[in-house]
Amino acid sequence: MRKLAILFTFGIFGLISCENTWDKHFENDEQGEGNRFSGNLYEYLQEKPEYSEFFSLIQSTVAGQELAKNQILTCWTIGNENMPDLSGLDSVGREMLVKNHINNMALYTPKLSDGKIIKMLSGKNLVLRGNAPDYALDGIEVLNMNQLCANGVIHEVAEPMLPRQSIFEYMMNAGEEYSIFRNYLLSQSDTLFRPDLSFPIGVNETGNTVYDSVFSINNSFFSKADIQDENNDYTLFLPSDDVVREAITEVSDFYGRGLTESDTLEFFDWIMKAVFYNGKIENYDSHVALESVFQKDWRTAYQKIAGSPYEASNGLVYKMEKMHVPQNLLVKSYENLLSAAYQKLDDNQKKEFVTLTNIKDNFNSAYTWNSKKYISIYYVANAPERSFTWTMTDTDARGNTVAARVVPGTYKVQMAFRPYQCGKQTISINGMVVTKEWNIGSKTGQDAKYFDMGEITIPAESGLTEVKVKTEHISGGDARLIIYGIKLIADPSSIY
Repeated sequence: MRKLAILFTFGIFGLISCENTWDKHFENDEQGEGNRFSGNLYEYLQEKPEYSEFFSLIQSTVAGQELAKNQILTCWTIGNENMPDLSGLDSVGREMLVKNHINNMALYTPKLSDGKIIKMLSGKNLVLRGNAPDYALDGIEVLNMNQLCANGVIHEVAEPMLPRQSIFEYMMNAGEEYSIFRNYLLSQSDTLFRPDLSFPIGVNETGNTVYDSVFSINNSFFSKADIQDENNDYTLFLPSDDVVREAITEVSDFYGRGLTESDTLEFFDWIMKAVFYNGKIENYDSHVALESVFQKDWRTAYQKIAGSPYEASNGLVYKMEKMHVPQNLLVKSYENLLSAAYQKLDDNQKKEFVTLTNIKDNFNSAYTWNSKKYISIYYVANAPERSFTWTMTDTDARGNTVAARVVPGTYKVQMAFRPYQCGKQTISINGMVVTKEWNIGSKTGQDAKYFDMGEITIPAESGLTEVKVKTEHISGGDARLIIYGIKLIADPSSIY
């Protein structure tokens, strides 16, 4: 209240100090500005028969009474010939319409300029375009200007300036077919009363001020894109319930069976965080890729909009025809330190995850060299096939060792050895050769160093895939393998 009192005091001083300046500026009829009406804005409209319909609208609202108060305002009135039938407008709509025709400053001609942003009592920012004497406010022609009154000025506009919805208001008023997105967003919200935006309309029996109340929504999503904020521009891509379901079904089908509830929630989280953007994204098809305020990758070739955007008071809203959840969401890299991983396998998993062909009895799953543990294998000499096959492992939510579910995409393959009398090896993954006749024996002294074996691409139609890495001894000699680890390094850009 103290703040309001200070502002009110400054307003009175401003009115007194400006009166002489206004008189001098407008008393010259040759400027075509006319004389100042001695009454207030409310009384002026009441006396003007050509504005009688707009005055009836003013009379029916709380905001309209502001025109009679001792404060400096501008009112943007409408002539009777341009007033539409407002009988279908409820009291809330009428109130908002009136607030969208009043602002807290006397904007006479010298204060008008192209691009000027005018904040109305509705909280909406309207943009003035043009140059004197031809102006348009919010795209509507300004007609009879500079009708001066004791507490401000009146300009006439060619038609009602209907308040544009904010992005938040548009989302809230979207149909039930947008309930999944809207309800989840609101579930993250707290409603806060905004006395700074509310009009005091009286005092109740306990002495407390009664407001024409305005509320705002406090939401974690709005920390980066407050789509309620009228002072900044944003873009929202709004998905319907069907679009959300189709997007999640599509990406789930891509991964195939074995998805967890956590996986599905990650898909939905991507949708929620991919649709908020700073600024107005215009000419959508001219963009290749965008980054949301939550750093999500949005590619316009995959994300299909449904027609032109709604131009909100604080940005743009695109309704979505189709959304694509990136298929790389669950892509990750894997590293298996074989000795340690082998110790965690139970007897059944050892049979399932490890295949040894033509080995001698001295298999050592914890061979130690320079404090590092390896798997050491001696093969039978001159056997037709001498190989070691390892199924890549992962850890589930309970900490159990399981076969890794590798997402389709491209992976760099790296393996680490102790190159000691190991000879030549051919490396394959799921039957596809990655490296042929690679000479481990020539790498003497490279203890437990990872070497690039090549790349593998798991095709999209494979879904989540178990990966079996096979190393075959193809040279004579000691027929020995000392292996430390295997890495699959994901390239998320290889799939979207």
